[in-house]
Amino acid sequence: MKIKLYKLAYFKDISSNYNDNILTFDFIEQKTIGDIFFKHKFENKSKQEIYSMINMKKGDIYSSYNLKKAKGLVIELLHTENLISSYVEIEEEIDNNFVNITFKIKEGSNIFIENIFISGNDSFSEDIIKQELLIKEEHPYLSSLLFFNDGKLDFRMLDFDDGKLLEFYLQNGYLDTKITKHLVEVNRHNKKASLYVSIDEGVAYKLKSISIFDVDDLNENIVNKYENLSLEREKVFNVNNFRQDLSYIEGEFKNRGYAKAVIIPKLDKQDGGIILSLNIDKKDIYIINDIFIEGNNKTQDTVIRRNLYTFLNDKYSKKDIIDSKTSLLRSGLFDRVEILEEFLDDNRINLTIKVQEKKTAQWIAGGGYSDLNGLFVNVSIQDTNTFGSGISTKVSTTLSSESKKYVLSLDNPMIFDTDYSAGFSIYKKEEENTIYKKESIGAGVTLGAKIGRNTNMYFGLSTDDSIIDDVNNSDFTISQKKYYLENSISMRLKYNSTDRFFDPNRGITYTSSLKFSGSFLGGSVDILDISNYLTFHKTLKPYIYLDSIMNLKFSFKNVIPLSDEEIPIHKSVFLGGSKSVRGFTSSSIYPKVDGENKGGTDSF
Repeated sequence: MKIKLYKLAYFKDISSNYNDNILTFDFIEQKTIGDIFFKHKFENKSKQEIYSMINMKKGDIYSSYNLKKAKGLVIELLHTENLISSYVEIEEEIDNNFVNITFKIKEGSNIFIENIFISGNDSFSEDIIKQELLIKEEHPYLSSLLFFNDGKLDFRMLDFDDGKLLEFYLQNGYLDTKITKHLVEVNRHNKKASLYVSIDEGVAYKLKSISIFDVDDLNENIVNKYENLSLEREKVFNVNNFRQDLSYIEGEFKNRGYAKAVIIPKLDKQDGGIILSLNIDKKDIYIINDIFIEGNNKTQDTVIRRNLYTFLNDKYSKKDIIDSKTSLLRSGLFDRVEILEEFLDDNRINLTIKVQEKKTAQWIAGGGYSDLNGLFVNVSIQDTNTFGSGISTKVSTTLSSESKKYVLSLDNPMIFDTDYSAGFSIYKKEEENTIYKKESIGAGVTLGAKIGRNTNMYFGLSTDDSIIDDVNNSDFTISQKKYYLENSISMRLKYNSTDRFFDPNRGITYTSSLKFSGSFLGGSVDILDISNYLTFHKTLKPYIYLDSIMNLKFSFKNVIPLSDEEIPIHKSVFLGGSKSVRGFTSSSIYPKVDGENKGGTDSF
């Protein structure tokens, strides 16, 4: 009985007495933690953050063992911040049956890697190995400057370094490599350290042969059915390519309905070579039984279902499920999409689509400053998911010393839940840049069609009635106000393979548009306007172990006259400003022809 009571940890001491058939227990209770404080380091953190750091909170039973563990956690946290030689002192104040605890922290100093010593690297130079390490040597002269290694020691990177080095060797065919030593020797007097890395490389293996068998027919080698394999015979056995090939072959079967297909690899090492056999157990074909949707408090079910590429009674396809998730994220209506699979007994699958909706409706009243408009105020109402229908509507007014804009637009990306879209806009604008003033009123209508999972085609009609006047002190002269009526037919091709609408991690967007403006449509502007815009997105996390994304953007523009008339100045190409060349005033970059300032016709 006493042992069970002790295990409750509520009591410091328990005594018992048996007298006259009466068993009496006397308890001395453990003290309770009253409050917890930090001094110096971490003292600005909230109580909840402190409790989480030390796995201890107000009201817990006091325990010297748990207090020692908490001290160790604090020291470990200081070390992860590279504050070596940090000291933690604990003060206890007893108040009746409560103990108030104060952690006094004296921060240590950062340690810097002075030298990295590599041994056992017979096949690769020391410089190549050091490039693979996340921990770098301190630059002897320029460590304080950006883009030069400061050499600051980060203990969290030591384990990553082991894994990264092993991955490097695996990708070069060294399947038996071991990191036998990876330690840091610290000189506490000058706060410098040396890193020692010892490597047992083993041998580099080449792929001798590869065979792929269906477990239902082990007599037929079907390797010739897969032309996109990364592994090559008589080449170094690259583990990364091996993983890619496993995923590729498994995906081929899962896209054909074999939802539980698995690959059982067998690697035989013989005389420095690898004999690889892949046995595919494809199991049964599965059919989509039902699709459930959760989390769409505003968005209508039909808006979600029309973005799917898998439907009831379809064969299971992993690609269709992944593309459905991407399509929903790319719509811009959802922050998060998750598709769960539930396998049923009769070779059928239920899919549950869980979405987390974005806040798509905005009422904006604000202002700011831009190099294009100067000081401005903006009032707008817009919703990219009006009444949960997926229809985008916008009413906007922007006023500044340089411009006035009034815009009304509506866009339906899928009319009646089909692959066709439609939109229209009307506007009135007064704009002034460094060259000319423009007053215009216009409208446009667009019809579109989805011609592929990632590709859309659009056709548009638009009209723009403008008055152009010059600006005082401009390098260009417009002798008098000019009136232009631009009636246009446009065609636009848009490709989008990104994984989401905002901040994509991967994929490409490409937009190409042709816009014919001509007198044959009743206007006074005769030009062909060609625009191309390309963006490329790729996550860098697998390469630099930081959650970063590389974005590349390219823009091409050409304006071609369709008559002998000079291209109107407001249709010419000018660069400068945040939307084209940063660091230059808007529309301040233009060519000179025979000593005369001209608007451009081409830009990149």
